[in-house]
Amino acid sequence: MPALPNSGRKPIPVDVIVARGQTHLTKAEIEKRRAAEVHPKNVKIDPPDYMVDRELRKRFRRIARELAAIGVWAAIDADELARFVDAQWAYEQFTTRMKDALECGDVGKAMELQRAQDRAFKQAHAIATAFGMNCTARCKIVVPKPPEAKPKAVL
Repeated sequence: MPALPNSGRKPIPVDVIVARGQTHLTKAEIEKRRAAEVHPKNVKIDPPDYMVDRELRKRFRRIARELAAIGVWAAIDADELARFVDAQWAYEQFTTRMKDALECGDVGKAMELQRAQDRAFKQAHAIATAFGMNCTARCKIVVPKPPEAKPKAVL
């Protein structure tokens, strides 16, 4: 969706604006904004060829299915998701090795691994935010569903 003129904020999907009840837009303006929004097609996307590890490819497919379910998945995102899976895997590996170094009493090695762990975390977190894989980012992408009204009992 194109940014609003003279607006420093990122555009919010019109369905989110309507669901929040904060709209002053006419029905015609709402439809015009909906038409301007990008809606990716849900297609099956295989991991990139350079991702050879079977476990990482399995993770890639699982996360891709979850992203497709919330409607933020497109073929162009395959490399970005592969980078996320790699960064997340690296974070897990550095965390395990850092704990082992601490158990052995090697504080210097643990500090070195902690710096590497922090870099991997920041990479994974940045990509996760772009995909809407944390609560704050997801609320900007996915329309919150209003709670269903329960029928009142008639006495």
